Amino acid sequence: MKSAEEMALVFAETPQACRNTLAVAERCNLTLDFGNFHLPKYVVPEGHTLETYLQQLARDGLRKRYGATPGDALEARLGHELAVIEKMGFAGYFLVVWDFIHYARQAGIAVGPGRGSSAGSLVAYCLGITNIDPMRYGLLFERFLNPERVSMPDMDIDFADDRRDEVIRYVADKYGRDRVAHIITFGTLGAKAAIRDVGRVLGMTYTEVDRIAKLVPNFPLNITLDDAYQKSPPLADMVKSQASVGELWAIARTLEGCTRHASVHASAVVISDEPLDEHVPLYKDPKRPELITGYAMGPIEKLGLLKMDFLGLRTLTVLANTAKLLKASRGIDIDFDALPLDDAKTYAMLTEAKTFGVFQLESSGMREALRGLKPEKLEDVIAMVSLYRPGPMDLIPDFIARKHGRAKIAYEHPAMEKFTRETYGIMVYQEQIMQIASEMAGFTMGEADTLRRAMGKKDRELMGKQRDKFLAGCVDRGTQAGKAERVWELMEKFAGYGFNKCLTADTWIEMANGTRKPITAVREGDLVLTKDGAHRARAVTPSGVRRVGRLTLTNGLSVRCTPDHPIFTHRGWVNAEKLGPADGVAVLDAVAAAFERVAARRSGGARAAALAETPMRWAAPVSFVLEGTEPTYDIEVPGAGSFIANGIAVHNSHAGAYALVAYQTAYFKANYPVEFMAALLTSEMGDTDKIVKYIEECRAMGLTVSPPDVNVSAVQFSVAGDTIRFGLAAIKNVGEAAMESILATRAGEGAFKTLDDFCTRVDLRLVNRRVIESLVKAGAFDSLGLPRAHLLAQTDAALEGGQRVQRDRLEGQASFFDALIPPAAAPARREPAEIVAEWPDDQRLAYEKEVLGFYISGHPLAQYAAVIESLGVTTSADLAARSHGARVTLLGHVAALKETATKSGSRMAFVTLEDMAGAVEVTVFPEPFKTAAPFLRSREPLVVRGRVDDGDKGRVILAEDVRLLEQALGGAPRPRAAGAEPGACRIRVVAGADPESRLAALRKICEAHPGGVPVFVHVVLAGQEVVIRSRGFSVDATPELVSEVEGLLGRATLTIDYA
Repeated sequence: MKSAEEMALVFAETPQACRNTLAVAERCNLTLDFGNFHLPKYVVPEGHTLETYLQQLARDGLRKRYGATPGDALEARLGHELAVIEKMGFAGYFLVVWDFIHYARQAGIAVGPGRGSSAGSLVAYCLGITNIDPMRYGLLFERFLNPERVSMPDMDIDFADDRRDEVIRYVADKYGRDRVAHIITFGTLGAKAAIRDVGRVLGMTYTEVDRIAKLVPNFPLNITLDDAYQKSPPLADMVKSQASVGELWAIARTLEGCTRHASVHASAVVISDEPLDEHVPLYKDPKRPELITGYAMGPIEKLGLLKMDFLGLRTLTVLANTAKLLKASRGIDIDFDALPLDDAKTYAMLTEAKTFGVFQLESSGMREALRGLKPEKLEDVIAMVSLYRPGPMDLIPDFIARKHGRAKIAYEHPAMEKFTRETYGIMVYQEQIMQIASEMAGFTMGEADTLRRAMGKKDRELMGKQRDKFLAGCVDRGTQAGKAERVWELMEKFAGYGFNKCLTADTWIEMANGTRKPITAVREGDLVLTKDGAHRARAVTPSGVRRVGRLTLTNGLSVRCTPDHPIFTHRGWVNAEKLGPADGVAVLDAVAAAFERVAARRSGGARAAALAETPMRWAAPVSFVLEGTEPTYDIEVPGAGSFIANGIAVHNSHAGAYALVAYQTAYFKANYPVEFMAALLTSEMGDTDKIVKYIEECRAMGLTVSPPDVNVSAVQFSVAGDTIRFGLAAIKNVGEAAMESILATRAGEGAFKTLDDFCTRVDLRLVNRRVIESLVKAGAFDSLGLPRAHLLAQTDAALEGGQRVQRDRLEGQASFFDALIPPAAAPARREPAEIVAEWPDDQRLAYEKEVLGFYISGHPLAQYAAVIESLGVTTSADLAARSHGARVTLLGHVAALKETATKSGSRMAFVTLEDMAGAVEVTVFPEPFKTAAPFLRSREPLVVRGRVDDGDKGRVILAEDVRLLEQALGGAPRPRAAGAEPGACRIRVVAGADPESRLAALRKICEAHPGGVPVFVHVVLAGQEVVIRSRGFSVDATPELVSEVEGLLGRATLTIDYA
């Protein structure tokens, strides 16, 4: 910033400019009002106030939900809630939320059942805002609105992720586009960005600045300049020895952490009673049409403006698409509110833990818990979802044992029995803590909510006061002090709110938009990155001075935390101090996250920049070393239960409440598996790895997944009987306009009979040669009954004929027969008499991979499944469970190869090796590369032996030996289909000092094993290989022959081809 004197010099010729600027500043007077709420004005029908209209809607809903005579208890609960809402002035808030949710339901947009504390409101349930019965499940209104703690209600509303924007548009249209805006977020300058930005301003060349920035270590993530200085000696030397770099460094350190750019909050929208420029400054992104506030989340809420979270939940899109497919395929109309909650098929499937693709229930740890639990009712599922988090997770075995009568249920107090009978004496829900505090200690529900929040914030001072108040209240009501103390300890333990799961002040938290914040700077409503995508956080809370240690991973990441802070691993949540070298710790894949954000911005604008799913990798722990005691902090992330600290997935204490959505997805998978899996595949169409995983699940379920078909397929995955059919949108190079032309032509004129018929009828201005080639390679013309190779060979002729017919039509030169014969039956070009033979399986599958991104009709490695076990192969899916440094054997094809040279000029390679379960990165250093190079450049199956390495760029395999599968099998016969016969015996002979004697010895061995298999001798000379057919004899391809030949020539010198 320039000083006043500097500004006066700049405007020396027009001094009045500075005087006028000062005069304007002195006339500005802004007073911020922090004491009032500015709720949007909901217009009620004539004759009503906000309060009376809310009462009418709520009482109508009460009778709709519970019948004409709901009973005194329900009437009383509803009356109490309405009175509190009216007293706190939030009737308009409820009507605003009811209105846009009502619109969404009327428009067929899937809406979530409600999450968090709002599920405890009977008014919200009667209005249809939530779909969870708070009376049935004992949910408390005071968790949502506490009259003793006046604050704006907070409802997070889930919508189908593909239609969320429609709801936001409706709100903007209803209340005025000048009163609805998205909320701004700010990105900050990281270490490398500060160097690059300062270097550019100082006039340094790009090469100079780039060299300096690259000396900053990539790990740990969000490294500071000071840490980089300590960890990178070359960087420190450059800063100390070069004056220009020292100047850059000093300025960059000053600017590090400052706000660099603005972006838009992924889900938060502000709705005002007046034009927003009356309350907040506004920001306009030239790439977006919407208004954006100039204030971030915290100031918005302090000013009393209504902030709503319009969250997109992919699972709701899956459920909505399942319902559409059921309507189309079976004529069944689905009412989600009427789904039976006691479906035997669903609970049988959950008991068997067949929950791939089921919301919240598909992790390995959850599946193991379900097998033990054997759920029989929705309450069991709710309990398991609530328990599956650190602290309470330790109680899962006891919970299961108590449920099945294998462990005794004991209650410390009648109140414990009253409120935990349904959960077998274990506190599972926060409501149980509130109810026990009320019953035993005489807390009002508002006071009990304060107790619950104190536990959640881990405020030791406040908790001390709450404990004293609880014990005193218990004694006043006749409970012995010792028993009250034991109940208090159980409340802390069962709630999972221990005070020792905390992080130090130097922890950096990953935000959803790619920036980072110190944990102490996290504010209420910030959108943070978790291991399961973006979620909103509560404000940071101090947790007192605690004993802490440093957890260090093999990839350089570290985090300082209390010893039993839970860390996410392959085996679930494990306390930091209990991690072992065999554990794999989940860490953020920063490179993949950055690429996904770039892709999202290019396809969907800045709004899409927050990740829907978090790309994670695995790293092994090196050590956990205690470092003393210091102040600690924690944040709560409702609905997620985790966040990313210094790049590492760590846990917080909040339990999600998505059990109903989990049950609904399980219900559809159990009862309508074809439609459900088709909808699930559609939702993951952009994620090849998940598509492969779910196709395998389909096959395990006995479902057929068929390639795309121009005569059957829709745009997305569709259903035909018990078959799931790929959508045309899954094929690369087939754009939206081409798909519309194909579908419109098929709908109007019927199925395509031949390739010529197809080219005659579709609009060839939209469906060009590239589109048709991709359709052929994907198998979309298989229903025409001709080989794909033949169809591709005839594409040019078919296109030429089709273009001629369409050109004649446009010029009005249709033939006499065209007027008499329907277009679909018009004479077609005759197919050539000779049909081109189909491609070999490997070629056919390679084309599928090219245009679909994966194999659909098989897998090139499937024929080798029998040898995987004998070789001790680790699949890419199993690799995550192997520790750093473990030796593994891989079997796969080379999917990508990048050859490079070391500083000494030696050649090496980086390889993507693909197997039937996925892909893995392999580094081949110069020594193994010498022999492996020709194999890596082929499409032959390879066996790679090496070590697991968790380095700076994530997990890779350092190859020690690479060879063809044939070689790895030691010359044993190739795996073959049942009934196949030996077709050729191939013997590899390397020319040596005395080739004649070796060939004579080889001939003698072959003559000792006469049979019907022809022999081909591959003689390896300098720079070439000569193949000789031995016409004088054939052999019997026995193990004895293999053994004798390898004894003469060496291992893997004989292979057998099977016909």
